[in-house]
Parts: sequence; C-alpha cells; structure tokens
Amino acid sequence: MTPEEEKIISRWGEGIGDDTLLGVVWKEDEAGRKIRSFCRDLMRLVPRLHIEEEEGSAESMPEIRIRDNVRYAAVPEERELEPFLRILHSADPLASDLPPPLRERLQQVDVPASIRVYISPQCPFCPHAVMRCLALADASASCHVLVIDGTLFPEPAEQDGIRSVPTVILDRAFRWTGSVQTEELVNMIAHRDPSELGPESLEQMLHQGRAEDLATMMIERGKVFPALLDLLVSGKWPVRLGAMVAFEHLAESRAGLASQVCLSLWDLFARVDDTIKGDILYLFGESGDPSLLPLLASVLDAPYPHEVKEAARDAVKSLSEQTS
Repeated sequence: MTPEEEKIISRWGEGIGDDTLLGVVWKEDEAGRKIRSFCRDLMRLVPRLHIEEEEGSAESMPEIRIRDNVRYAAVPEERELEPFLRILHSADPLASDLPPPLRERLQQVDVPASIRVYISPQCPFCPHAVMRCLALADASASCHVLVIDGTLFPEPAEQDGIRSVPTVILDRAFRWTGSVQTEELVNMIAHRDPSELGPESLEQMLHQGRAEDLATMMIERGKVFPALLDLLVSGKWPVRLGAMVAFEHLAESRAGLASQVCLSLWDLFARVDDTIKGDILYLFGESGDPSLLPLLASVLDAPYPHEVKEAARDAVKSLSEQTS
C-alpha cells in the first residue's frame, strides 16, 4: 500500500461509524495472504473499522465481504480503491449515480442477478466497470456483485473464458467486455428468462430461503431450470440441501417435473461421490414416481458401498409406501 493510498483511506475513515463492518475469508495461499494483509492495513489505518476474519474452506476463494451482495476476490489498489471505499461507506451512495428510472426498475427485480466483474490492477478502464456494477448492488439487494482480479485468481478466469478486462458476466450467460452500458445491463437483468438463470443466481434464492419460490417459478413455466441440477450435485452440503427442499416442493405440486429431475440426475449418478449418490436416491424416494423403481433395483444389484445401497432401499420403501 502506497503512502498516498494510506492517506486516502485515513481520510475516508474519519467519516465512518463504529458499526462499519467488513468480513474477510482467507486461506494460506498467495491470494489469501494478500487479501488478509490489505484488510489488516485497513484496520491499522481505520481503528473504528470492524473486521471479522474467517478461514475459508478448500473449495472457497479468499475474498472480502462488504455486504451480503458485494464481495471482492481482489485487493482494491490505486484507482480501484475509490469504488471499494464508496460501496463500503460513503455520504454519496453509489446508487445515486444511477438515473431514477433505472433505480426504480432494479427495485422491482426480485430474482437474484449474479454479476462477476473481472479486473486487473493495471487496467485503466476497470474501475469504471466496477463502479457501475457496484451501483447496481447498492440500488438493489437482488444484484450480487463479485469483483475478481483475474491475475490473482487465474483458474476462475480461465474457467470463465476471460481474455481481456474489464469483463462483466451476468448469470454466467451474458457478458460484456470493455465498455458496459448501465442501461443495457439493467434491461438485461429486468428481462431475463428465469429458466436461463445460472447456478449462482439460484443459489442466492436458496440462501434467502426461497426454495418454494424457485419451485413455483418452474411449475409456472412447466420446465426444470437446468441450473437446479448443478445445485443438486454441488459439493457444498448447504447448497445441496436448499436445492433438495426446492425439489420436494416440486414433487408435491408437479410430479412430472420432479421425475424429469430424477432422470437427469440419473445421468450424472455414476460421476458423483457416494454422499451425493445417497442424496440423489433420497430424491428418487421423494418423487412419488414408481417408474424409477427399476433404476433403484439396479443400484441394489450393483457393487455399490453399503451406505449407497441403504439409501436405495430407503427410496424403494418410500416409493412403495406412497404408491400402495
């Protein structure tokens, strides 16, 4: 951190309250140490700032959590410092940068929008893209923004096909590279087809306790959202659990859609670990579809571990009780 950056942070810190809170998820790797060091510098320069540290899990990225819908997998330096400090605390909220009609449109959106902003420290255009996306998160809790330094996190950048920055990705389906027009981004958020939502957006709905709403959206459209399958085989148990609750609501109201989910999960069955296999078989039992019994019998006849076969037996029993 440069002396000039320290001065900017110290001046900013004079205006914050004692309730300003920041979270940091760290790991013992290069990115984690850099993020943790930056946050400790913040705490040194602004003693009134409260920082809660949490050691990340194996699959998590080190990140700074500013609020429920704003995270940084980056160290905001130089020109990136201004948008970071403004979204953390400012007398001039970022939402005020948006024209009133766009703010009103965003406030009507209740389906979470997952926005990834890829940056690099040397990029002169990245702070503008970050500022625009953070303004959306400031205006609507439904907009979830993750700022990622692609040089600090090359693996997710490669997975997302990042070739240049800034790149903004909405729901893993729509992307803008270079200049992004705020109105175009807001219009896309407001008019998305929910069936095309990515796993991150559905995960946000589940995190908000809206599993039944997700099931209702699928029922109203008469189709299974493909991203639900990703969540049902997620390696994160809380994510899987939320998706399973959505499935149970689906099975209660539209058995045919629940059966479609089961058949799609069967295609993935051989590729997931035994714990997830057990959860898939549990869903078979909750589906109420007796046509799945031959698939369960094939599990019982195959050399699967005891716990997988036990889950298959429980599913057979559940289906038998529902159809007797």
